[in-house]
This record gives sequence, C-alpha cells and structure tokens, in this order.
Amino acid sequence: MSTTYRKLTAQEIGAMDLDSMEKLWDNRISIRNASSYPEKVGTATDGSYGFESFYTMNWYQSHNDSGSPDTHSFKRLGQEMLGVAGYEKGYMTYMSALSENDLDALRKATRDEKITWRQYKLDRYREVEQKLDQIPYFDKDTVIAQFKAAFEADAVNGNTNQSFETKRMLYGMVKRVTGDFSKGGIYQNPSVIPVTSAEELIRLAAQNPYGYYRLENDIDFSGVTASGVSYIPGRFIGILDGNGCRMTGMQYPLFGDLQYAQVKDLTISAPSYAGDAQALFAVKTKKVSLGNVKVEDADMPLPLVKSKTEGYYEYGDMSVTVGDRKITTPEEFLAIGESAETLKKQYVLEADLDFSTLPSGEFAVRGTFSGELNGNGHSISGLDAVLFEKMDGASVTDLTITDSNLTADTQKGALANEIRNSTVEKIRVKNLVIENDANQAGGLAGIISGSEVRKISVEDISIRANNTIGGIAGQFDGRILEDCIVTGTLEGTSRHQMGARVGGITGWQGDGIMRRCLTKTAITAPDPVGNGGIIGGPQSGSAAVESAVSLSTGTNASRISGWDVLGITSSAYELETSDSISSMNETNGDRIFSVTEEQSRDPAFYIETLGWSEEVWDFERIPAGGLPGIR
Repeated sequence: MSTTYRKLTAQEIGAMDLDSMEKLWDNRISIRNASSYPEKVGTATDGSYGFESFYTMNWYQSHNDSGSPDTHSFKRLGQEMLGVAGYEKGYMTYMSALSENDLDALRKATRDEKITWRQYKLDRYREVEQKLDQIPYFDKDTVIAQFKAAFEADAVNGNTNQSFETKRMLYGMVKRVTGDFSKGGIYQNPSVIPVTSAEELIRLAAQNPYGYYRLENDIDFSGVTASGVSYIPGRFIGILDGNGCRMTGMQYPLFGDLQYAQVKDLTISAPSYAGDAQALFAVKTKKVSLGNVKVEDADMPLPLVKSKTEGYYEYGDMSVTVGDRKITTPEEFLAIGESAETLKKQYVLEADLDFSTLPSGEFAVRGTFSGELNGNGHSISGLDAVLFEKMDGASVTDLTITDSNLTADTQKGALANEIRNSTVEKIRVKNLVIENDANQAGGLAGIISGSEVRKISVEDISIRANNTIGGIAGQFDGRILEDCIVTGTLEGTSRHQMGARVGGITGWQGDGIMRRCLTKTAITAPDPVGNGGIIGGPQSGSAAVESAVSLSTGTNASRISGWDVLGITSSAYELETSDSISSMNETNGDRIFSVTEEQSRDPAFYIETLGWSEEVWDFERIPAGGLPGIR
C-alpha cells in the first residue's frame, strides 16, 4: 500500500464540519510538514522502514486491512502495538509474519476478534478525553489554548513549526517529570513534595530536579546566598506549584535553567535585585510553561525570563510591576550612583532639586546608569556636573536641567557624557554653559548612539569646546533624533583639516535619522570647513536629515551641513538671509530649500509645509516673534 497526502482548501475543511474525532477520522485528517504536495509514501512490503516525525499529527492513521501499510505507518503502528500488548504479543505480532495483515495484527494484540482500526482509534481518543482532567502535569484548557495559538501562528507562517513545538514541549514535559515514565504514567499523580522554606526548595531541587514541589506557605530568601546568577543554578525539569504563595526577599532570579518544566500560581513580592541579576524569575528556558507567575513591586525593570527557546508558553496572570523609588532631595538623587544595583533601578522625581549648595564634581552619578528616571515634570538646577557619567539601556523622560556650568574637559553634556542604547524623551536643557577643551561636546550629551531621542529642547546654551560640538550631541550615531529645537551659541576652537566640526544639532552624524529639528544658533569656528547649521559632519557619504529647519548663522559655517552629504536628506530648509554659506546647489534643489524670515514666523510653514504636529509642537509664541516650542 502507498499513501498520498494532499493539501485541503479552507472551503473543503469547512464543508467537513470537523467537530468530532469521528469526523477527523472519517475525513482522514493529518497535519504534516511535507516539503511538497502531493506527498507520496511508498509501500512497506519491499522491506524499507520509512521515518515519520513523532510530532506529525495523524488523527487518521493509515492502515491496510488486507496487507501491510506504507512505510511510515508500518513503523508507527508497530510502535503503537508495542505499547498496547508488549514486545512479543504486540510488536513482534505486528512487524512479522505472526500476523497476516494490519487488521489481523490489531485483533491479536487487543484480543478482540471483531475490532476495527476505526473503533480502536476512536476508543483510544474517548479514553483520553475522559481522563483529561486526571492529568496532573498540565491543565487541559491551557493546552487547548496553546494549540489554538500554535495553529493560528502556523497558518500565518505557512508551516507546522509552532504546533510541532507545542506537542514536543508537552510530551517532553511529561516524559521528564515521570523519569521517562519509569515513575508512573500520564494519569498518575506524582508524589507531591511539600516545601516550607527557601533553603529547603534550593536543596530539594538540587537533589531531584525532576520533582513535583508545592509551597505550603510564603517563603523568604532574605539572607539566602545565590549560586552564581540564580538561587537554583542547575537544570530544573520538574513542577513547582506555588499554591498561591509568595516569595519575598529575592535578589536574584529563582532559576538559572528551566527545561520541560512547569511553574504555576506563584507571586514574587517586592524583590530587590542585585546589580548583576539578569532576570526577574529565570535566566534561560527551553520548552517551559509558566502560569499565573506574577512579580509585584520589583525595584528593577528586568525581563521575567531572559532567554526563551523552543516552545516557551505563558498563561493566566503574568503581570509584572516595577515600583519607582521616589526622589525628593539632591542627596537621594546622588545615591543613584552608590552601587551597581542602584544604577539599574527605577526612579521618579517628586520635587524640584537645587544642587547649588552642594559641592560639585565631574558627574553627579558616576558609572553607567541602565535604569529608568522619570523627571515627572520637575527640574534639576544649579548642578555644575554632568548628570550621568554614562547611560546604556536606560530611560530618562520628562525632566528639565537648568543653570549648569561645565568647565572640566571630561564634562561633555548636561544629561550624560555618553548615551547608548537608551530612550530619552521630553528633556529641556536651559541656560547651559560648557567652557572647556573637550571634543564631542553637546547640549544634551557628548555621544548618542543606538538610541531613540525625542522631544528635546535646548535653549539659550553657550558651548565653547575644542571640536565635534553640537546643540544636542557632539556626535550622533543613531538611531532616531526627532522633534528638537536648539538656540544659543556654539564655538569650536580647533584648527584642523576637517575643521572644528560644529553643528546646530550635532557636530557629527555617523548614523541614524534626524527629523523635525529646528536650530537658531550662532556658530563660531576658526575655519569654515566642517561646520553647519544642523550638522557639522560627516565629510563623506549621506546624512539622513528630514523636515528640518536651520535659522542658524555664522560666517565660518554652512547653513545646513559642513560638507555636501545631503544626498538622502529631504525637505531641509536654510534661512535665506543667514550669513552662513548656502548648502543649496544644482544637485539638491529637490531636497534643500530656502526659507525667509517672514515664513519662519508663520505657523503655517511648520504645520502645512513641513507637516509638524501641533500635538508635539507649540506654535503660540511665533506671532510675538518667538520660535516654535516643544510641548
């Protein structure tokens, strides 16, 4: 016998009205992962043993009542008869001449002379359906939801990857927790091991990673030492039933390596994570199911699980809340830099902070800040230091920094010397003075790379430094810089073949997109090369500047860019009456335009011509001679 599989259309499936196992069987339904259709599986009578993935879903099993089936089914049914009647009475009977055909083998293995393959399979399905509630390893409704999501994803992607992974995860989970079924079958409840303390859970999980553990009460990890990056570092392959209990005092994730495991009904309450903690609950997972695992009032915005592979699944309440540390005094703000832990936490200002009475250093917060700071509309004033030495993976929003005076060569921006891989939004810098011999100096930061920077207002600044100077950043290396305004004076002192590299927004744009920016700066430099009203460099390639306006001036600067690198720039405007050198030429007339003083004082120019949003920009000051502002 050979079997041919073909694809069904949605219309054909709909007409089958597949609402029962009987209909799945009678319509011979399988979910397969063939490389092409029709897929033909040849006969088994020539002695070949075909392979078919265990994870192929054959609700109908091919069989041959008059002989032997195709190679795939022959091998699969032989294994099934092994499970039904054992090696001699099942496997040998089916796979050898001890039976005449498939039907004869089935009747001998089941000792039922009238049974058919249809009856046999449907009886097996009914037995499973009746016993679903008895499976202790997973909840049937959750499994149904998992498969539904998997099938929907596979339908979109045109493969069977997710449904196969879900089946593999569930089978692997049961296989592991039963010790390859040596400790009981799928319907047998494993021995539940009660746990009453954190130390007991760690010890038991190390002794038996396959166990079924249940918390009997809340447990406290205060004073418990982690092993490396987690409390339970070895591979855990069992079940942890939190039983609605809480874990407190945690500084590290509970698990280092979860595989084929299930964790449910657990709350981690008010954890205070160490600086090298990588996740809230588990570092890495493989084929894991988590249900109703919550984290409340964490002090660090970490992922619940750092690494998820091969069939990770969540269900129920998986909420995570991160509590803000409230800052009301300058001293509390300075404490952000006390340790690796404090540099990763989440903060909110509850008051304006005046640093004028405190001794200043190079940086208010030393080290690399990777947490979150919500300025909450408040201001920091009188701080003659860079706020953060470095930011990486951080978020800072809704903050004003005013009246800073930076004179050390190591001080390169009001917010940070370096901002990498971070989000910065709705920041205002006012009355900033930078007077030093630094390179890569900017109103907001010295270097911005791999970050998203939005809604930035740098007003009435004065920067005098050596080279690579910008109103927002000394050097901008991406990703996004949008909706920003700069006013004030910028001066570079360097004499160099590439110039001082002064730009109204950035002295050097290495990568990323800059859009909807406005400058009105006075630029001073020893030589005209490398300076521009919006960007100084680069000196070659193309810079992505979109919907931007330069009202900047300065005889030793170009109006938009210090070099002719505006090949992919679109809709950039330069002030017609600026004393700077025009950036317009014969090749960019469709991208670079001039704007008159009168146009620059008309809200319609920004709203209609440039398409700037009134939800982001405030144009009310323009009629009185002012500039647009960030809301």
